[in-house]
Amino acid sequence: LPSACISVRERMWRPTTRLVVWNIGDRMKQMSGEKLNVLFLCTGNSCRSQMAEGLANRINGSTISAFSAGIETHGLNPNAVAVMAELGIDISTNRSKNIAEFMSSSSSF
Repeated sequence: LPSACISVRERMWRPTTRLVVWNIGDRMKQMSGEKLNVLFLCTGNSCRSQMAEGLANRINGSTISAFSAGIETHGLNPNAVAVMAELGIDISTNRSKNIAEFMSSSSSF
């Protein structure tokens, strides 16, 4: 696997990351009573941001709604799909999205 995908997987599954994502979502839900929208933005929306979206939704999907986009679209990286599948998270139906799709959205990120 590309080193970027491997290092992302290792960093994202550290307990501190899980705790941070959980704490942010939980605190925001307590404050507003609504889910917190989180947008992970990267260059091509093919690997890291896709993985972050899947992981964030898995960790605390009850308090956050995670999305991902890129400034360009490079297609979903099959290595990202494989790494996430190893963790029991299916991102195979995700697609590469451009940030422009979210610019016209009424949701705040």
